[in-house]
Amino acid sequence: MRKSITLLGTLASAFLMAQSSDLISYQAVIRNQNNELVKNQSIGVRFSILKGSASGTVVYSETQTSQTNINGLLSVRIGEGSVLSGSFSTIDWGSDTYFFKTETDPSGGNNYVISGTSQMLSVPYALYAKSSGSSVPGPPGATGATGPAGSQGIAGVTGATGSQGATGATGPTGLQGIQGIQGATGAQGVTGATGPTGSQGIAGVTGATGSQGATGATGATGLQGLQGATGAQGVTGAIGPAGPQGVAGATGATGSQGVTGATGPTGLQGIQGIQGATGNTGAVGATGAQGSSGVIQKYHVYGSAGRLAVASNTPTMQPGLTQTFTLSSPATVAIWATIGARNTVTTSGAYSNVDVVVYVNNNFLANGGWNRFSNINGTSQNSFNTCAINTMISLPAGTHTIDLRTFRSNGTSPVDIGGNSAADTNPGEMTILILN
Repeated sequence: MRKSITLLGTLASAFLMAQSSDLISYQAVIRNQNNELVKNQSIGVRFSILKGSASGTVVYSETQTSQTNINGLLSVRIGEGSVLSGSFSTIDWGSDTYFFKTETDPSGGNNYVISGTSQMLSVPYALYAKSSGSSVPGPPGATGATGPAGSQGIAGVTGATGSQGATGATGPTGLQGIQGIQGATGAQGVTGATGPTGSQGIAGVTGATGSQGATGATGATGLQGLQGATGAQGVTGAIGPAGPQGVAGATGATGSQGVTGATGPTGLQGIQGIQGATGNTGAVGATGAQGSSGVIQKYHVYGSAGRLAVASNTPTMQPGLTQTFTLSSPATVAIWATIGARNTVTTSGAYSNVDVVVYVNNNFLANGGWNRFSNINGTSQNSFNTCAINTMISLPAGTHTIDLRTFRSNGTSPVDIGGNSAADTNPGEMTILILN
């Protein structure tokens, strides 16, 4: 990436008596287009000294490659680089005005994309004095005309931040904010399975038999049936002579039975007898044994601390909202959880979207284990909101861990999620029911 480099350079001249050549120390602070220091990076520089004007003859030119330090500072000595033209030691500093040109390659090569030229307003006195030939000062020369104002120097490095001032006295407490909108009522919890029916209670004692009602009056007697017809008279035997008493004759045959008369009509129904008195109520049977409950085990945990200024979209467990348990056999598990969050920014319109997810054995519960709610600052104060999750899952026998995790999916404000159950409005809580 091409960088815009700011060179904050300072020139200082020095005649090094112990060296065979003359050098000028040069320092520059290197910054990129974001005004950030370019630290610990190789920088390529070409230096040129021009005579007479900013576009004058190049009397000396050299290249150098050097490393910036941790503060972005580049330090070199002009005169000990790779010479391109001219001789640094033979420059006659007192014969004319000179201009200093720098060209820079931020990548450390020789593709110089940044350049700058400025007049050397102060002659390198040590170098000039070396060739002046006399230590006796000459007569003062006439005052030269005032040169044009130099261009504005590049801003110096920002100074270190001052120490924190003492905290001012606490202002008076502001008016009580209006009551937040009531959150929606959570869904109805799942009804536990019906327990088995209790055994049949003992039958109550049978009540005493009521007394016999009085006998109704006898109905009227029906009409007498018709008399059957008389059988025909047998033939009379002839009268024998009067003789002695004869043997008694045989008895004549009995005539046939006359036809039975028709049955007379049934008499009227007698009057209903009086109802007997009701017997006493039998004793109540003993209550059957109580059926077993639909819930085998219940766990309930509260948040222990909030997660502050959250801006990450990585699901992270809420402190305190985790529970580990062991099932002796497969069971249905009901999970209910709720938590709140507040924006940290008070600007009107600032918002955050918070996701709440249930993890079972370190895996996201995809069916029913997720909910999202939004905090939007309607005015210049940080908004607060809550949400809840209500779901069920079937788990096999064994040890299981369920926890509640949260993150900010997006928004313009960081958000404080949950808190301490002893001090905060909605620190978060979770209930786990092991069902029969």
